[in-house]
Amino acid sequence: MPVEWNRLRPWNGSQATAFEELVCQLASYEPEPSSSKFVRKGTPDAGVECFWKLPAGPEHGWQAKFFTSPPSSSQWGQIDSSVKTALEKHPDLNQYTICMAVDRADARLDGDKSFLERWNERVTKWNSWAAAKCMRVDFRFWGSHEIAERLARDEHRGRHFFWFHKELFTPVWFRQRLDEAIAAVGPRYTPELNVEVPVSAVFEGLSRSPDFRARFQQAYGNIGKTWSKGSLRALVEDAPTQVEDFSQQLAQIIEGAKSYDRPGIDPIDWALMERQTRNALTCASEIDGLIRDLRQTARNNKPGETEGKTRQDSGDDPFGYALHSLWRIEEKLSDFKEFVESDIARLANEPALLLVGSAGTGKTHLFSDAARNHVEAGAPAVLLLGNEFRNEEPWGQILRLLNLSCTREEFLGALESAAQLSGKRAIIFIDALNEGEGRSAWETHLPSMLACLARYPWIAVAVSVRSSYERLVVANGLVPEKLVRVVHVGFADQEYQAAKTYFDFYGIELPAVPILTSEFQNPLFLSCFCRGLQNRGLTRIPTGIRGISSVFDFFLDSVNEKLAKPNFLDYDPKSDLVGQATQALAAWLSRAAAYTIPRTEAQSVCNQFLPGRSFDNSLFHHLLSEGVLAETVSY
Repeated sequence: MPVEWNRLRPWNGSQATAFEELVCQLASYEPEPSSSKFVRKGTPDAGVECFWKLPAGPEHGWQAKFFTSPPSSSQWGQIDSSVKTALEKHPDLNQYTICMAVDRADARLDGDKSFLERWNERVTKWNSWAAAKCMRVDFRFWGSHEIAERLARDEHRGRHFFWFHKELFTPVWFRQRLDEAIAAVGPRYTPELNVEVPVSAVFEGLSRSPDFRARFQQAYGNIGKTWSKGSLRALVEDAPTQVEDFSQQLAQIIEGAKSYDRPGIDPIDWALMERQTRNALTCASEIDGLIRDLRQTARNNKPGETEGKTRQDSGDDPFGYALHSLWRIEEKLSDFKEFVESDIARLANEPALLLVGSAGTGKTHLFSDAARNHVEAGAPAVLLLGNEFRNEEPWGQILRLLNLSCTREEFLGALESAAQLSGKRAIIFIDALNEGEGRSAWETHLPSMLACLARYPWIAVAVSVRSSYERLVVANGLVPEKLVRVVHVGFADQEYQAAKTYFDFYGIELPAVPILTSEFQNPLFLSCFCRGLQNRGLTRIPTGIRGISSVFDFFLDSVNEKLAKPNFLDYDPKSDLVGQATQALAAWLSRAAAYTIPRTEAQSVCNQFLPGRSFDNSLFHHLLSEGVLAETVSY
């Protein structure tokens, strides 16, 4: 595979910077012993763009120079400077690869030294520099041939596609694809109606964003801060061993967490941190009991105490502050343990999310908003809608929906390169697997799709499905082994903030008494209620609405008025077809003692009130569109 360096995609306005990044991405996939750690350095780089730290201590480093012709004297000087700095700053270096966008010619002409000869002379000099520092370094070369050979490998075909197709996978390209998807979502996503919900934090772990690191730092940092501010001095004489052991356990937790607190996507040993934290909590509990025993002994040895009065009451309790400090530390340890066991933490290591929720809880809005935030932060993301898929293999459909003419491997490799550039995982969002013809395909194809994505650690996937369809769409065994399952409960515990946001958007006056109706936990219902007021041209909730039945009646009346208009179904609003249809459906359910009605039966019941219409102009279709009816699956 020839490399056309003039077509190399610039990065940060420079092809030289792009060449450095390409070299580092290739170096990160070089076979090294297990447990080795890869480090990508910034500027200044101390003579090394990136390096592998091997388990036994040695380092394998890379230096990139975007020279497209044999180096000039000044360019050889640049290389010498990098080598000298690398030997000075990396004393464990034992392999050093210098990369250029040119091969080493060896014409062997009389009176003219070839590139290869000059390279060999340089290596001799560098070896002498290394020997003077008691180092042995294997100096290697990557030129166009070595880089092209790597780009031709299956695992790097997508990387070649990314770096040499400038018009694709750019921030603008991701923005355009997302705009198209959000346009197809329609009213299900309105940015102005965004209400921050706790479940949105899972995307921090999924993407390994700076917000995730900040949350991680706060979780373990609070332990250290609380320990440094507190004091167990009162126990130093009575329990020096326990205090020292507890102190060492806290230090071990903090230092262990710090060792994983770095950019990138390296796995984090949450299980180890959970065990350490659990042990520390056990130790804290033992110290708590010890303090209480010592306090009781002190009380018993002090004569003249009145019943019910303690030394703490009289300001003479040497253990009160120690006990308070211990409680504070236990609180922070429990918070940290809760974090390391959370879905956020698990998704940081296992980037495959299954979001489930009942109809109308806002799954589409959540995905659309998460994708928008990710792209606006400069990270790659694509949003795909389940109703656009057919009952066939999904990868070809994904490429078609994104208007790409490449292979699956090229797409995923290019997406991974874009993710590495951004420093955050790329996320493939597929919303509503239960919608459209394609819902029959996911039970078969989702497992293989996840197996494929597991080979690309810089790519995360998030899929959503309505709870009632989960058993039909998600194959047995995927949860929890391959998918982290998270439930979206809508606006639960945030009803007031949600109502305020929606009322402000629709121009409705917020009541003096907060509305905490449980139905307002459902974004779809809250939206329908506000649209019901808007349909009637009202800016405040009419006097007299009480309870869920009245709210539903009001909503149905507003839908009836809307559908009766000439530009909708054009019927007499006094006939109350919406009310009649819902009453007939309720009667059917009552007679059948059922919670659901078959789709064909519901269609027949509704359309008897407005017969002779096409599906698009039918009462049944419009009741679905307005949210009066919800289509689901029944087991």
